[in-house]
Amino acid sequence: MGKRKSRVLFWHDFSTYADIIRWIRYFDLLPIVVDTEEAFKRGSGRRHVVSSLQEALSEFNSYRWVFLDHRGSAVLDEFEHPSKPTVYAFGEAVTGFDMDASELPGDVVRLRVEEETHARFVLPLVLYDRALFLAGRRR
Repeated sequence: MGKRKSRVLFWHDFSTYADIIRWIRYFDLLPIVVDTEEAFKRGSGRRHVVSSLQEALSEFNSYRWVFLDHRGSAVLDEFEHPSKPTVYAFGEAVTGFDMDASELPGDVVRLRVEEETHARFVLPLVLYDRALFLAGRRR
């Protein structure tokens, strides 16, 4: 069995799906799609499809979790990204994670400016920051 890759969890949205997948592939991670509308067949393609955050947490319980949320206590550009396999989770565009940030089982990270964190806009920043940190190039 090969090395496990880190992943990005996001809620499916037809209008942003292709862009999000492109960024995930640019940085050599794998997607986990929360598909509440049953847009995909399970086990189809190069994505892992789940029906809820709870299902993903259960299936990927051996991974470290990093949640991007505007209520996070850690600031992205100061965060020490894990080197072990990690799931970077972005909440649903309207409801976020549908729970308080203190209840999320992992690190909760935000941008320096505290505003809502939509995957479509923040994902490239997070993945680039992660790449710089893991390569030892962020100071």
